[in-house]
Amino acid sequence: GKKLCKMAEKHGDLAAVTAAMQSGAGLCEFAEKYPERYFDVGIAEEHGVTMAAGMTAGGMRPVVAIYSTFLQRAFDQIMHDVGLMSLPVVFCVDRAGLTGEDGETHQGIFDQAMLAAVPGMRAYMPANGKELESMLERVYADKSSPAAIRYPRGKESAFAEDTSACDAVKIRDGKDITLIASGRMTDNALV
Repeated sequence: GKKLCKMAEKHGDLAAVTAAMQSGAGLCEFAEKYPERYFDVGIAEEHGVTMAAGMTAGGMRPVVAIYSTFLQRAFDQIMHDVGLMSLPVVFCVDRAGLTGEDGETHQGIFDQAMLAAVPGMRAYMPANGKELESMLERVYADKSSPAAIRYPRGKESAFAEDTSACDAVKIRDGKDITLIASGRMTDNALV
């Protein structure tokens, strides 16, 4: 949310769309500072995605912030209204992966497979907050296709480097095996 506010200062076309997740998605400050560019569609994820597609076609750059498990409700709209139209809508997929205390209904375990089916969709998994901020800048600047940044709920990663400028990076040399990780699993691989 803080990064989106900073970006909105520079980019008058940036808007935020969510589906009854203002606080959980960190958009309270954005809603307060940019009420004319903040849209909460209530529990209507499908409408939010279609609205974002229309906004994009009209020259805006919406960032759609929805929890992973609820983004599934809008798969048809992501596929047809965004993907097949090659619209550069940015999806911030919050609570991607296992969410622990949020319970069974909030486990974000299907979004990777869902997003991989969307034509042209680029998916990113930051390992930490620095990468998340860099990835927001990166996907905002690239207007060629839709993009999703998926991140888990919870604490900041211990891995603090910003490697987001690369598609893959070697963090350190080993002796006998190679571990490949993405997102917050980078912490586990480094242990």
